[in-house]
Amino acid sequence: MTNDEIRAAIRTNWSEPNRVITSSVPANTGTVPVTEAILRQTVAIGDRAATPPPWQRAAPVVARTTTLPPPGKVASRHDEQSGLTVLTLSNGVEVWLKPLPPGPGSATPSPLGAANVTLAVLARGGASLAPAAERVEAQLAGLFVAGAGVGGLTPEQRAQTLQGRRITVQPFVISNAHGLNVSTRSTDLDAALNLVHLYFTAPNEDGAAFERVKSAARARLESQASNPTALLQLRVNEVNTSGFAPLRPQTREEVAAADPAAALRFYRERFSNAADFTFFVAGAFSVDAITPLVEKYVGSLPSIGTAREVSGVGAPSFPSAVVRETIRKGTEPRSQVTLSFFAPGRGDAALEERAIAIASILRTRLNNRLRGVMGATYAVNVVWANGGPEHGMIKIDFVCAPTAAGGLTDAAIDEARRLARDGPTAEEAATARVGRLDELKTQFTQPSYWINAMERARREGRPASVVPSVPDAIVDVLTVGELKAAARNNLPESRYTVITLMPEAP
Repeated sequence: MTNDEIRAAIRTNWSEPNRVITSSVPANTGTVPVTEAILRQTVAIGDRAATPPPWQRAAPVVARTTTLPPPGKVASRHDEQSGLTVLTLSNGVEVWLKPLPPGPGSATPSPLGAANVTLAVLARGGASLAPAAERVEAQLAGLFVAGAGVGGLTPEQRAQTLQGRRITVQPFVISNAHGLNVSTRSTDLDAALNLVHLYFTAPNEDGAAFERVKSAARARLESQASNPTALLQLRVNEVNTSGFAPLRPQTREEVAAADPAAALRFYRERFSNAADFTFFVAGAFSVDAITPLVEKYVGSLPSIGTAREVSGVGAPSFPSAVVRETIRKGTEPRSQVTLSFFAPGRGDAALEERAIAIASILRTRLNNRLRGVMGATYAVNVVWANGGPEHGMIKIDFVCAPTAAGGLTDAAIDEARRLARDGPTAEEAATARVGRLDELKTQFTQPSYWINAMERARREGRPASVVPSVPDAIVDVLTVGELKAAARNNLPESRYTVITLMPEAP
């Protein structure tokens, strides 16, 4: 197959006689219509464009060498019965470690993910620590740094230097927390932690990259504005958090006006003291093998030795009464309903487990009634969801015909009230225990479960010893009596929201 043959095929197959071009654009105000004349002009420009030169492999990028500060030392070490180890480094950083063994009866890692290593680097505060006038810049700070790269290399150049390795490091800033999410393999831990060090100490300042991030953010917001489901979820979040300012989504105008310099300034300030952060690591590693790497890359991070006080962070609050709203968007004859019930006591592991069980029991009941008996929806999804530092939510979602939305909503509320009033049966409680135990047996092999369990214990100010080491200890709290009380608490009759998406009037 020669180049000339390929060129001839292109001229034949992309010729004018056998080409059809279609164009689809949102009908937003201010959008320039794409006419046939514009399309023909664009094609003509392409036809006249010079043929690009043959592809050639780019010259390899050499990562800039940086001299690390002297490594820190482990100041203390605590090993818990749960299999967790907590290292406190000389610069004040805590590192929680949960090694996961290979699969049973095998010298190779489990296919369920134990071959991987997951790190979560977390600090309290997030965008809530920014001045009100720079809230948007703080929310975009993680995206700006990810788009610009670190250590003098762009993300594309960094990818070349890490070719053959599996490393993802993603900085983030949310309403009340900031940090890094890291995914890698045990064989790549050295390079991954080196990259983590660079995200703390050497974020790039790249105006062009910042503008690309802003452009992508504006495009995402424009897409959301024409997506009925996206608008529904945005409104659900706004109502269920009582309009909590740090969680309010940006507007296209705010993104366009965002100052990258302010975003980078905020990022550097929040990452300037490593002692603000806790490192959580779970996966296929040994404590003895990872400790020197932790001392080298984490123990050498800049720090004042102790975490800074975080005040005025605030938290979203669930509405104190029943809220019902209808959103009209789109022309498709389709409705979607989201019900959210206030679930108190987030942070208490036993309360959360009982709320998860109640959501599972309610899911079964609603699918039997709304789908099986009424036959008016394909499926009903019911989950326990994070509602903020102080509470959770039991959320019910289903899609149906617009004419059925009201009746199905009333039936879902009625079923929730019956469960709250009478509690689950002994059979339902037993089924919930068995189902949750099966889930936990799988989750206990996955790094993500342990990251969440360690982070929750740390957030509550509790020691690593409170993290259960076996699934059975978790499901033991799911007794019939406790689940009856949980149903009353998590499905309050006077504290829920109903947001309904309906098509626009013809």
